[in-house]
Amino acid sequence: MLSDTPVKNLTGTDYPHWNAIKYHAGKLYAVENNAWGSNYTAGQNRGYIYEVTLNAAGDPVSATRGAYVGPYPDGALAYKDGVWYASDWRKDYSSWIKTGTNVTSEVFAPLSGGPGYTNGVGLISGWDFETDGDLLAVSWMANGVDSSIDDFNIYKIDLPSGNATKLYNIKSQLPSNITWLSALSATTPVPEPVFFQMGAMLGLGGLGLLRLRRR
Repeated sequence: MLSDTPVKNLTGTDYPHWNAIKYHAGKLYAVENNAWGSNYTAGQNRGYIYEVTLNAAGDPVSATRGAYVGPYPDGALAYKDGVWYASDWRKDYSSWIKTGTNVTSEVFAPLSGGPGYTNGVGLISGWDFETDGDLLAVSWMANGVDSSIDDFNIYKIDLPSGNATKLYNIKSQLPSNITWLSALSATTPVPEPVFFQMGAMLGLGGLGLLRLRRR
C-alpha cells in the first residue's frame, strides 16, 4: 500500500506480512502470510483475512481479523457474485481453490463440484476475475522449479475443474531483474484510491500486474 500507516499498527501484531490484497466495496481485504511460526504474533494469525476500513483519503484506519483461508495462503484473493476465492498452496505444486461467502467470520472450504484445487502449474500467487467472468492467474515454482520461465505464464483457471490453460508468457515484456510475478488485479473504471490502481500496469486483457518480485 502507498500509505504511511504501518500494518502492524492496524493489526497489533509484530511482523505482519500481508499478501492477496483485494479492494472491494470501499474496503481493503488482505491475507496474513507470516510464515515464521507461532513465536510471532503475526505468525499466529497466518491464513486469516483482514478487513481494512479506509478513510475518505483512502488511508487505512483500522483492521479486523475475519475469515480463515488455510495454513499456506498467498497472493490470490478474488470476489465474484457473492463468493470469495482464495488460494491455499498444496505441496505438489498446485493450489487449493478455497471459497467462502462471509469474509468476516467463515472458514473457507475447497471449491465443490471438482477436485477443489488447480492442476500442477505451480503455486498460485495471484488471480482475479475479468469482466467476462474468466479467472486469470499467475503462479511461481511452476512444476517445482523456482525462478523458471513458466513463472511468467498467465493462466486461465477453469471452475470447478481447476484445470489451468496457459494463455501467454510475458517475461519478454518485463525488466530482467524481475524474477517472478505475485498477484493480479482486474482494472476497473470505478474511481478508487490511488494505491489500488496499481493494477493498471501492463494491461493484460483487462488485468494488470499488482506486485512484482525482484532479486
